[in-house]
Amino acid sequence: MTGTATADFAQTIAAAEAGVMPNPVPLVPGQQTEIETFAHRHGLHTSFVHLVKALSMYDLAYWRRVADVLRPSIDTRAVVREWMAWVWNAPETGLRDGVRAAELRECCDRVMDLHLQALRGAAPTRADWRQARSALSAAQGDDPVANAMSDVAAAAAWDIDVATGAPTDVIQAWIAARFAEIDHQIEWTDEKSDTADARLDAIMSAGQAAVEALEAQSRDPKDPETQRLKADAFERGARIYAAANPSDLDRREELRNEAMDRVYESGRAGLLRAISAAPATPDA
Repeated sequence: MTGTATADFAQTIAAAEAGVMPNPVPLVPGQQTEIETFAHRHGLHTSFVHLVKALSMYDLAYWRRVADVLRPSIDTRAVVREWMAWVWNAPETGLRDGVRAAELRECCDRVMDLHLQALRGAAPTRADWRQARSALSAAQGDDPVANAMSDVAAAAAWDIDVATGAPTDVIQAWIAARFAEIDHQIEWTDEKSDTADARLDAIMSAGQAAVEALEAQSRDPKDPETQRLKADAFERGARIYAAANPSDLDRREELRNEAMDRVYESGRAGLLRAISAAPATPDA
């Protein structure tokens, strides 16, 4: 299934916004079968649903933005390939430009070339993808930042008809690359890491305690509103502990949070652009 969207996708989003359908959109963590069912029902490629779900961060408003630009004639599998190539190549992400070792960059480019071949109608084999991943791994050197950036291409080095969750892995690798840059910039050490880990454990425990207090109210765990409230409770509990126990090490987490926000903001905008620019399928 190529994933040519059907017209009722926007209707499902509208039903979710109106609250007239129980959990019509896969906002919360769910089984692969649930995502596949949603994708099939709306003519979407499963990897596309994974991508929108990951970028939405439980926010139905982003699904609405996707629905507003997604024409029924668009091949959503092609959109995912274009989006992954954009993540790697775009000057605004800085990933390809950040890998200066020629051999490693060429190996990453090879991954994206396989996706571009698929866009042109070719069918890269399992061996092609496996060889691309192997070459990329072998080309990684001693530069942790460059390695982390190349891991974004490695996460994309899969046939998305088989590894439909690959776009989610790309997002996580992109975030990890930003984190590696931050650690390099602030000269993060193992000693600082040990101290920060102990502090983070305490902060997480405070946040979890707040979540458990909310769960004691017996709310439906599958309700998206419950997920939002739990996230809010966790953040509030963690923030209260951190404010009561200040540390200079918190700056690293602040930088990480800012970087993660930028990844999601950029990734969401990039996907909307890819959808808007996508041509109609030949038989539309």
